[in-house]
Amino acid sequence: GDWMKVNGESIYCTEAGIIRHPSYFGKNTVKGNDLYLQVFMVPRDRKIFIPKLTSEVVDIQLLEKPEIEIRYMETGKGYTVEVPDGSLDKNCIVLKVSCTDKPELMDKELLYSEQDTIDLPSHQAELDKEADGLTQWYDRVIYRVGKGEVLRFSFETAKTQTYKLSVMGVDPPRKKNDFEIQIILDDKSLSATSKSTVRHKFEDHNVGEILVEKGLHTIEISFSREEALDFLFEKLVLVPN
Repeated sequence: GDWMKVNGESIYCTEAGIIRHPSYFGKNTVKGNDLYLQVFMVPRDRKIFIPKLTSEVVDIQLLEKPEIEIRYMETGKGYTVEVPDGSLDKNCIVLKVSCTDKPELMDKELLYSEQDTIDLPSHQAELDKEADGLTQWYDRVIYRVGKGEVLRFSFETAKTQTYKLSVMGVDPPRKKNDFEIQIILDDKSLSATSKSTVRHKFEDHNVGEILVEKGLHTIEISFSREEALDFLFEKLVLVPN
């Protein structure tokens, strides 16, 4: 209906998107020299990251309000786009990224250097079943993780390094009961006991330190305790030591 009248060019006659793991909760498509970012929920800091492309970005427009200037900055790893504040479509906004040539990714998406903090948000999780637990929680995108359910992520590091692991999320039980976090990185395992100190307040739950070798990795995270569990998972964070 109305949304397609404004944003239909990002859907009709397009190709599959080139960004497999977007920094935002949403999708992307390509048509000609244009990359379309369909953003289901604007991040809290209102910033969206575009990985480095083979062609130069010459303009970025918000399809529903093309008269608004979209500010963006090129970095060594790509582009940081600032989404303007104000009255925007609550279900999905579309950013049209115009390039000098057909956009392709220049580097691997999930390759992290030794200085990089590795953020693995809920919407990038690889799941064994349909992602019916992925939802919006006020201004956050979260996954409601049940007891024994596994979230899996993939990433690549450019150097062997030790990282501090923490989980951002909240366990909103009727009683503040402890729960266990289990991490499996390739053939290494790590676990920690934690609890949410304030009901519905998102906190960093420290898991510990782990040595991450150079190369491709798969990391799995799950939560458990004796009684029922409904953990609101936002992201897994690895900070280099």
